[in-house]
Formats: sequence, structure tokens, C-alpha cells
Amino acid sequence: MARKIRLSSSVRGLCVACFCAGFMLLNMWSGCTRPLEDKDIGETIESWNIRSLPPRIHNAAESLHILIWNDYFPPALFEAFEKIYGVRIEASYFESNEQMREYYLSDREKWDLLMPSDYTVHLLIRQNEVTQIDRNKLQWFDQISPVMFDLKCDPGLNYFVPVFHSSFGMSFNVKYLGGFPRKWDYLDAHRANPFFNGRLALPDQMRTSLGLALIRLGFSPNSRSEPEIEQAADYLISLVETCGARFVGDRIVQDGTWKDFLLLPTWSGTGAWLLSENLDYRFLIPEEDTIFAVDGFVIPRASRNKETAYLFLNFLMTPEVLAKAAEFSYYAPTSLAAARRVNTFIKHGPSMLMPSGDDRISLEDVGDSEALYEKAWVRVKTAQAPSDLKTIPLSLIAY
Repeated sequence: MARKIRLSSSVRGLCVACFCAGFMLLNMWSGCTRPLEDKDIGETIESWNIRSLPPRIHNAAESLHILIWNDYFPPALFEAFEKIYGVRIEASYFESNEQMREYYLSDREKWDLLMPSDYTVHLLIRQNEVTQIDRNKLQWFDQISPVMFDLKCDPGLNYFVPVFHSSFGMSFNVKYLGGFPRKWDYLDAHRANPFFNGRLALPDQMRTSLGLALIRLGFSPNSRSEPEIEQAADYLISLVETCGARFVGDRIVQDGTWKDFLLLPTWSGTGAWLLSENLDYRFLIPEEDTIFAVDGFVIPRASRNKETAYLFLNFLMTPEVLAKAAEFSYYAPTSLAAARRVNTFIKHGPSMLMPSGDDRISLEDVGDSEALYEKAWVRVKTAQAPSDLKTIPLSLIAY
């Protein structure tokens, strides 16, 4: 095994500072600081210079029901698909893999495509819920990054069509917080600061937040040990009770409440979006174990419209189309052809950051131990900050 090379703290700090300063200039120069608006997608679909769209099929369904992550695709992309192929996309949205499973299991026969993360893909395969994909029906499959074929959730990609990848790190407001989050212990660095109260946002995703806590405590994010999982829950509860940490979903992007937080452990795509909105929010991946995730599509075994599902996948994975979706969502495409077509901000910003191979950990299906996480998560979500814990307005903070 190759030896891992570490930069000294001083050199690492200098590199980070230079990167941040340089990226700010690049960001301003490129002009690519905001996601594409829906109307922009609609107006430019015919000017994307798409070399080859998948051909129409004779037996296409009238509609396709898909269950997807919130904020990955603009509605205008679905409208373009309907305009070209005559198939209406009926999209439903979720904010966590647990929520996706709940929606799916409540009506299995409704869905034609699901968009789980890697560890949930393995669970669906194990439970025989999804069908094996036919690569001969996927036009751009050979453009998927070789890294994706080594995913533990589906080695060789027999069931899973990966679309976006992301890395877990920390978005932090340099205007109010000192230092760089080189380690996950940065979460605890500001506990004693009263100005930090109520300004820590954790993802409202069971496995992600408990996985973060497990890593912080020196355990595997895929632990099956009840004592370790309970310790992770205790750690998250302590963040709630001592500094008013809050669990948030994607809606903080939509409703603007992200501005209330100074530190947000989050995914690289969200970190890139925050930076595009406010240059005070930098995103870094700590130089230790961190979670790497891949989101993509599987076809449920119960789907009645599998051929139309393949048609949509071929349309989406067309490099020019997927590149525009990446520019809208700020998440990195798994297609090498699409990655070459994204704008400067996506190509050279937080979206594409990845932990080193030794530090890169994927969440895994933990089997029956999932019940331990669910039990611990109930405790976490019922924890409350003390009533006398005050959040001081940012306008009063001296920095």
C-alpha cells in the first residue's frame, strides 16, 4: 500500500489560504456564480449544441413517475424531455434516503425510477426491489468514471446508474469563524463562544449525521455496535444542548435561512452553492476520514414503464444535458464527458473536491443494525436546546 503523505499544518494552511483567495478571483472572473434559473434552461435547450439525442421509441409511456432528490433538476429539464419525446415527467421529491424508502414502500407499483444514494442502493438490491440494468440500452454508459465501477454498493454497476457524486465537508463563514476546519474537531472549537449559539446546522439525514458523529469519535460511520452508535447519538445531542445545533434539510437553500448559520457540515454541492451566494462561506474537506457519496438511478422491479425509464436515463446522461443539470445543482457529474462540459465554477470549485483514497469512506448497508440507527436517531431528534440559550443577532457580533 502506498504511504499517505501529509502536509505540515503551516504548509497546509498556506495552501488553503492561497486556494481560497485564488478561487474568489476565479469565481468573479468566470461570472458563473449562480445556478441557472428554470427559464434559462428552457430558453437554451435548443442552443446547447447537443451532438446526439437518444432516438424516440414507439412504445413510450405517456408519463414517467420518478422519485428524486430535491433541487437536483430544474422543472424545465423535464419540460424539455416532454417536448422532445411526448412523455410527461411526474416527479416527487425527498430530502433523505430514509424518506425516499418511506415514499417508495408506501406504493411500490407507482414508481418507474428511484434516485437513492449508494448505501440505499445496496439495501434495495439485497431486498430484491430493483431490476438489473441492460447496458445495451444505455447510450452513454461507457462515459461513467471508472471510480464508480468500484462502489461497494454495486461492484461493476449491474443495477445502479450513478449520476452525481459528492463529498462531505464543512462550509464555514470566514467573516465570523477563525481558523480552517482541518479536522472534524472544528465542530467543537466554538462551543464556548456565545455568538455560536444556534448557528450550527447539521444535515437532517440519519445516516449522514450519525456517520459524522461516529467519525468524530474515532469509529466507523458504518458501525454495527450499539454502544458506538449510542455514543454518536450522545455527541449530536450534546451539540444541540450546548450550542443549539439544528438539523436542517435542503429547504434552507430555498427559503434563505442558510444565512442564519455560521458552520454547516454539508455536501460539496451545497458548499459550492453557498460559496456562489456569499464568498464568506468557504468549503473544505477535513484531512481525515470523510464520507463520499454517489446518487443515481435504479429501476424498480415493479415498474411498468422500463423502456421509457431507459429513454429518460439516456436523455439525462447525454453529456450536454447532464452538464447543465450539474450547473443547476452544483453537484459533480459522474460522466467524464459531462464533466468536461461544465462551467469553470463547477470544474474548479468545491463541487469537484474529493477526499484522498485513504480518507474516502462510503456509507454502507448495515443490515439489521439499521434499527440501532433508527432508535438512536429518535433520541437525537427529540433533543432540545435549553430555553435560556440565546442566539445573538449577527449584526451585534464583533469580528
